[in-house]
Parts: sequence; C-alpha cells; structure tokens
Amino acid sequence: MRLVAIAAVAAIWAGCSGGGDTCNGAGERECNGVCVDTNTDKQNCGGCGNTCGGAATCEGGHCVCSGGLDYCNGACVNYQTDRQNCGGCQAPCQTGQQCLAGKCVTPYEETCDGVDNDFDGQTDEDANGQALKRSCDNLCGAGTETCQAGKYQNCTAPAPKDETCNEKDDDCDGLTDEGVTTTWYNDWDLDGYGDPDLAYAVQACAKPADGSGPDGSNYVADHSDCDDGYSGRDEGRQIHPGAAETCDDIDNNCDGNTDEGCTCTVGEQRPCGTDVGECNPGTQTCVNLGAGPEWGTCGGTGYIPPQPTESCNFLDDDCDGTTDEEMADDLYEVNDTCAAARVLPDLWQEEFIAVPAVTLYHGTGTAKDSDWFKVRAIEGQNLNCTTHPMEPQCNFVFQTRFRIPEGASKDAYKLCVYTTAACGSINGSNTFCTGATDWNEGQKAYILALSFDGTCWLDDSWDFLVEVKHATPEAVQSCKPYDLRFDFSWQGSIQDPCP
Repeated sequence: MRLVAIAAVAAIWAGCSGGGDTCNGAGERECNGVCVDTNTDKQNCGGCGNTCGGAATCEGGHCVCSGGLDYCNGACVNYQTDRQNCGGCQAPCQTGQQCLAGKCVTPYEETCDGVDNDFDGQTDEDANGQALKRSCDNLCGAGTETCQAGKYQNCTAPAPKDETCNEKDDDCDGLTDEGVTTTWYNDWDLDGYGDPDLAYAVQACAKPADGSGPDGSNYVADHSDCDDGYSGRDEGRQIHPGAAETCDDIDNNCDGNTDEGCTCTVGEQRPCGTDVGECNPGTQTCVNLGAGPEWGTCGGTGYIPPQPTESCNFLDDDCDGTTDEEMADDLYEVNDTCAAARVLPDLWQEEFIAVPAVTLYHGTGTAKDSDWFKVRAIEGQNLNCTTHPMEPQCNFVFQTRFRIPEGASKDAYKLCVYTTAACGSINGSNTFCTGATDWNEGQKAYILALSFDGTCWLDDSWDFLVEVKHATPEAVQSCKPYDLRFDFSWQGSIQDPCP
C-alpha cells in the first residue's frame, strides 16, 4: 500500500511540473506553460504564437474578419477598395490607380452616372466643381439640363404649348398650325357660297383676302354651292342655296331638286337623279299641292341620292365622278423626303416615343406619299458595361412598332429603318425593312427590332432614319391614320469584354 501511494503522488507531481502536455479539452494546447484553445484564442489561433491582428477574431483556428472584410498580413482589409490588396491579398494597384469593385482602374472623365469617375471625392461635377450640365435644345428654343442623382434633369428649354392658329410652331413638333386651321372654300363665281371640293380649298387661320384665289376668286367658310366653277361666272352667280328656282332644268337653289314649282301635267313622270358613283336614278311625278301642278321630289324604288359629303371609303359617295376627293393631295405635309424628316424627341433607354394618328395620303403615280422621321436613341443606364476594364459589353434593341390603318391590307405598307443620320449614306448594308415575318397579327402591326452592341468606354447614342411608304405602286391605301411607337431597351451583356 505504501508503494501505490508514492506512485500516485509522483504522477501528480510530474503533471504539475510541466513534464508533458496535459491539456485535454477540444482544441486545447499548452502554449508557454498555459493551456489555450487554439480554435478561438486570438493570440494562439491555430497554433502557439499565431496572433490575429486588428479587429480579426479566431474562429475554428483561423483569423476571421467581419463586415465583408478579408484577413491579409495581420489586418482586416477590403479587397473591393484597398489599393494595396485589390481583388486579393498583396495585390497592389499601380501609382495613380484606384481599387474599384476589386479591380485596379485609372481615373477617367466625369460623366452623369452617380459615380465618382475621376476619384476626386466628388460625383458628377465639372472642372469647376459644379454639377455637370449639357444642352437640351429643342425646336422651341435653347436650354440646358443639370445632372442630379446620376441623371440629367430640369431642362430649361421652352416647353411645348398647345398649338394655336398663329402661324407659329407652338407645340415644337416642326409643323405650324397643324390641326387648328380653318378650311376656306373657293368661291369662283363670287356668289358667297364655296365649292365643297377640298382640292380647291385652303387651310388658314384667317379668311384669305378677297381676290386672292384663282382668277381673282374669293374664299368663304360656306361650302354649299352646287355649281361653283362648272358654269360661267355670271351664270354661276345666280345658282346657290336660297336662289329662286327657274324652269331651266337646273337646280338653281341647290336643294337637290330641279325645276320644282314649274308647270307640268298631274301624273306625268320624268327621270331624275344620276347613276354616277353610288347613286341610282329615280323618278319625279307631277303633283298638285294646291298652288298648281309642280314636280315632286325625286324618289322611287332603288333611288339613291348623292350624299352631302364624301366619305373616305373608296366609294364615290357624292356621285360627282371622283372618289375620296375630300382627302387632301398631301399639300401641307413637310416630311415627304429624307432631308425633311420630322425630328422626334430624344429616345432614352427604357423609355418610348409614340407618334399617333399619322396619315399616309393615297396620291396617284409619282404623287404617292411617304413619311420620314429621325430619332436618336440614347443609352441612359447600364453604364457598367462601359465603365470597367474586362467587363462585358452591352446589347441594346431599337424596336419600331408600325400599326397600319384600321381595316387596311398589311401588304399595302412598308416601314424601313436606316441605321444612319445622313440621307446621302443610305445603302443596302444599313437598310432594314419590314417583311412577312415582322407582322404581328394580334397587334395588327409590323414590329421591327434591331439588336446591336454598345461601344466600350463611351456613353452611346445612335441615330436612325425611319420611312413609312407604299409597299407597291399599285397598292390601295386606307384613308384612316396609322401610328408608330419607338422603344429602346437594354437586353443584357454579351461575352466580348471591353479591352
């Protein structure tokens, strides 16, 4: 029993005297005579003497940093912004470069994008430290806009107003007094009543001066004359609404009846009306209504009288031998050529421009109409595609929707987009026209989408010319309007990186 007790005491003495590592906890180890947990001890992290510097902690035997930082050379650093450890430990940037998103980049010219491009501590400023500005001139006048929150805003150019009849372009669309003028009808025989044929009418804010029409004729607001220009001036002056009816086989008072009140034999009949256009002739019967025999109104089975006005329906409604003559022969448009293309407002990325209620006049032969438009598409977002080296480029889509007139044939129309702003440079390589595969039956429209890549290191903008025209010389056109819509959108990045 004495020997056993001596052995036990010897064992205890040996453990206390440092004769061996007696630490037995999980991760424990004897360092400098002290048992420590090398899984959590900041001074002995993963092994004796391995100190975690700065704000790092020891977790699982490794020095770990919080807040998205990484541990490098005894300190917690941000690989996204640290110039000495950019993108990784001990990866310094060159002199003059900054660490941005874990990549060393060289400062570049400040642009309106909400980013400190030149790394001077300011954002979107000019050389004087003021907010960036640029011109925003429009057809109304000059102006500037200021960069705010990464986007140009508050354009000082005059704003468009509602169009009024004042021989000015109030709404700044390149047209003057459109839709607000008065129609003045030519009064060739000077009886105060105008010819309803719009081919001889003019559009103006005020009544044109007397004698300013062809052969010294006048212009009037009334268009109820029924013989203006069809007979001599002296004879025609006696024929107009309200004139006395005479027995001369002429409708003197323009009421649609001829020689009413003239003597005839009761029961006698005669043909009346016309078979021109959509009309069918009828008969008149001599009746006595108390004041003596007179011709009654034109009527009878199948009788179709002329309509008072022409409708744009490819029919001769007023039975004068001409179809749809109320449709103007394109006398007032200014966008019939590429050089006179209507300039639309700038189309910013992810926005759209609508051009409603445009009419492609039917015309004949060489008078067939075409409409030209010019639009600039501007990249306004996704500038990361052109900001950093080795980033992928952007892919953009310029889309045009051409909704044809209601009820019209899609084969009668064509839309072409030219990827140039210069009329003289249009050729086969920059011309894209609608075809059968671009037709969308659900929308009753052609949809033409052009996809292209952005340009590295630049704030991209693209100019397009757009033409709407007849598909073939023989195509029958609708009298109803068409409309356009332009969209410009980002479609993601492509694999080719910027150099």
